[in-house]
Amino acid sequence: MRRLAKTAVLISLLSFAACQTGPAIQVSSGLRLAPAFTAAPPSQIAILPVEDGTAGAALGDLAPRLRTSFQRELAQRAYSPIAPDYVDQRLEAIGKAGAGSPVDPTFVGGLKGGFQEEALVGFRVLRWDDSRIVETRRAQFSLEVLMIGASTGETLWSGQIGGAVKAGGEGASPLTRARQIEAAVDEVARVLASELPVRV
Repeated sequence: MRRLAKTAVLISLLSFAACQTGPAIQVSSGLRLAPAFTAAPPSQIAILPVEDGTAGAALGDLAPRLRTSFQRELAQRAYSPIAPDYVDQRLEAIGKAGAGSPVDPTFVGGLKGGFQEEALVGFRVLRWDDSRIVETRRAQFSLEVLMIGASTGETLWSGQIGGAVKAGGEGASPLTRARQIEAAVDEVARVLASELPVRV
C-alpha cells in the first residue's frame, strides 16, 4: 500500500510539472499591418477602452488592465501612447463614451482627430478563460484589433489573435491566483505589442 501511495504521489507531481512546462506563449495571429503603417509608423496613439465581447463578460474588471498594460508595452517600443484618462475625458466630452465598438471602423473613424493623436487603436476581447490558471499557469484568450490613422482614416493594423499565455511569460509565475490572472493579462498585452515594430 505504501508503494502504491508513493507511486500515486509521483504521478501527481509529474502531472503537475507537465502543466508547468511547454511554451510560455502559444498564439495564432491573424493580425496584419498595412503598408501605410510600415511606411510611416504613428507615434501618438490613442488607446480606446477595451470592449468585453466574451460570453458572460468573462474579462470583467481586467479590461482596464489590458489597456494600461498595452500602453506600457507601446512606450517600451518607443511609441508615445496618449494617457487613457485623457482619452476617456475626451470621449465623455464629445458624448461618445460607450457609444460604439472600438473595432467598428465607422465608429472609430468618427473619433479620429479628437485626441491629438496620429492613430487610434481598439480591442474587442472575444474569449477569456482563466478557470485553470492555478493548475496550468495559463489563460486562454482571443481578441480582435483595429487601428486607424487619424489623418486619413485608413486601417493601419487589424485582424484577430488568440491562443494561450503563461502568467509571468518565460519567468516564474506569481503565487496567488489573482496575481497570476493579472500577469496573464499583462502577457497578452506584451504579445499584442510585439506584433508592432519597434520605432527607431
